[in-house]
Amino acid sequence: MAKKKRSKKHGSADAAGYVSPGIREKKSRGYVVVELRHDSQVSFSPSGFAGPAAAAPQTRGLNQVLNSYRLREVASHFGLSAAQIRKRSTAAPPSLEVPVSAGFAHAGFARIVPAAEKDLASLVKRLNRSEAVWKATIGAATSSPARATCMTSPTESVRCGRGPSSRPMAGA
Repeated sequence: MAKKKRSKKHGSADAAGYVSPGIREKKSRGYVVVELRHDSQVSFSPSGFAGPAAAAPQTRGLNQVLNSYRLREVASHFGLSAAQIRKRSTAAPPSLEVPVSAGFAHAGFARIVPAAEKDLASLVKRLNRSEAVWKATIGAATSSPARATCMTSPTESVRCGRGPSSRPMAGA
């Protein structure tokens, strides 16, 4: 008599009876998002910040901050090429009053991943002291789509992936 094949159960059932496929979210490392000022003439590369001679004091200060930490990565937050980011140094407007393209603005967002997550807060604090930085913040950790928040307008926030029932009722 042939042996009966047993099906392998993938995942486990929760209290409501739903079976999870056993897929785990990729553990994300903490990171810092640095938004450079549009008029700063500062750009970045995996080796640090750079710019023309006029921006030397700012780039020197930013690189001193980076050199104080062990870093895993310095890269474009939006996945732009090195050439697109380098162009930022020469295309920077003379003031914040001059409008810039979305591509130029995106080239000013760096993603910095320190080796130790405990360094995130101090790295943000030190980067925010620079005149070249508009704002540095700790990046959001990866979460499932059901927990992500979307903006539908500047004043209304809804839950993504939950359909129209998650929208606040008018007048509520």
